[in-house]
Amino acid sequence: MDLILIFLKIFSSLIFFLLAKKFFRHFSTALFFSAIFLITPWQTQSGQFQINQTISLIFTALFFLIVYGGGKLPDFKKLVLLFIFLFLPSMFLSIYKFPIKNLPFILNQQEIAHITLYQNILNPVNATLSRLSSNRATFIVKNLEVNFFESFDLNHYFFANHPLERVGVKETEKFYSGLLTFFIIGYFSLNFLTYKPIVVWISFVFLLSSLFSNRFSELNVLLMIPFLLIMGLGLEKIRHEIKI
Repeated sequence: MDLILIFLKIFSSLIFFLLAKKFFRHFSTALFFSAIFLITPWQTQSGQFQINQTISLIFTALFFLIVYGGGKLPDFKKLVLLFIFLFLPSMFLSIYKFPIKNLPFILNQQEIAHITLYQNILNPVNATLSRLSSNRATFIVKNLEVNFFESFDLNHYFFANHPLERVGVKETEKFYSGLLTFFIIGYFSLNFLTYKPIVVWISFVFLLSSLFSNRFSELNVLLMIPFLLIMGLGLEKIRHEIKI
């Protein structure tokens, strides 16, 4: 199993290096972020589903390599097909062992207890069921909102959620905090028409993350490569401005 994982990690690193060479203008930028890809905490931290996550990274790298490897963006139909055949398998590999009880549509025992703690005095007949029914939508929306903003919070990726660490969650940073500057500069220098596939990929991951709590899901590993590409754009922007 360890040999398979090592092989997959080497293969994913090779694919990312080929992508970086095609994507960035400077070879040194491609080399630098290929090294970051190898040693970033998201890549090196051990997890229960490391093989699945690594295969997901391979699919993600292949998607962007095909999209940007030809010099110009594929047409809309090809992009959709690539998205279906590479994004969907990546998503499935990330979440296929996700426990159904942790979906936001399923009320857990803590939420049910919270609802039933206060009986509905206006409906003394079966007050509990009435309150469960009326509050179900509220709890679902709350869960979706919490999941979405946890996924969207850059603090989750660069600072291990400090100082907002969550109870019962082993917080780990995904990227070294020093890379945040590159990410912010790269994000604000994005050209939507040129980098539309990156924006769409990230948007889909964020939306899907609303369905799966960050406490249990590894879906956000699909953000690793597009985030690194954005950081690389930030470094390229800095190099362009200071002429190096």
